[in-house]
Amino acid sequence: MKALVLGASGFIGGALVRALRQDGHGVVAFGRPSADLEACEALGATVARGSLLDPNAIAAAARGVDVVFHAAGTTHVGAPEAVYRWLFVAGTENVLAAARQAAVERVVFVSC
Repeated sequence: MKALVLGASGFIGGALVRALRQDGHGVVAFGRPSADLEACEALGATVARGSLLDPNAIAAAARGVDVVFHAAGTTHVGAPEAVYRWLFVAGTENVLAAARQAAVERVVFVSC
């Protein structure tokens, strides 16, 4: 199986990358341009960078994967409502649209 993990630099996303790689699965680790994805690379994951606001970047990263794990988010308490709406509503809509565009059959939404 090959998986795309969005939010791969985070706590949950990083744990997913580790578990998937330990089980021998191919992984594309997706993070924002400033994300530290060195640990994912060290595990043998392919790194892809982009924004949750860019469904084309997500779709490009999703080409050829069997499943998308959407674990991108924030645990920052007190962020403006617009940040939460961007991440959890618009971001999720973009992930679903990108998965559809890339013909991925399964999307797993991981909420923190």
